[in-house]
Amino acid sequence: MQLLKIVLIVNVLAGCSPFLYSAHTKDTDIEFFSLSRNESAKKFKKYSLERQFELYLAGMNRHPPYLFLAKIIAQKGEQATRFLVGKLEEEKNEMNQFEILFIFETMKSYGYYDISQNQTQMKIVKNAIDSMTLEPIRKRSKDSLLKITATNQE
Repeated sequence: MQLLKIVLIVNVLAGCSPFLYSAHTKDTDIEFFSLSRNESAKKFKKYSLERQFELYLAGMNRHPPYLFLAKIIAQKGEQATRFLVGKLEEEKNEMNQFEILFIFETMKSYGYYDISQNQTQMKIVKNAIDSMTLEPIRKRSKDSLLKITATNQE
């Protein structure tokens, strides 16, 4: 019993508790995150892009993160990119900015859309990364940018 208490305390301190919710998680999201991955994916596809984005950010702050939500948004390709570039410009939270870059990376890797071909959008992406002050997130974002801009022959 003592060991169980220690494990729970360590998990809570590490941010790995299933009882903790992200700042993005609303009370109405609890039902969504209690569904199985298959059920939540089906439900997620029915939501607006705005709502999908909210749930995606909340899901990426859970343990384990809901990585599969990035692919569902990425499937929308250019339509989602226009929306996400706007979000990237207004977002101040650097981790959320990185999560947007992860969707762009997912788009590229699955062939849904290649943002690197749009100079205007890439300027916004690069400005967001250049403005980052948290070094670990900035490094991860630069790594993501390398994957986004990699040629298909690599």
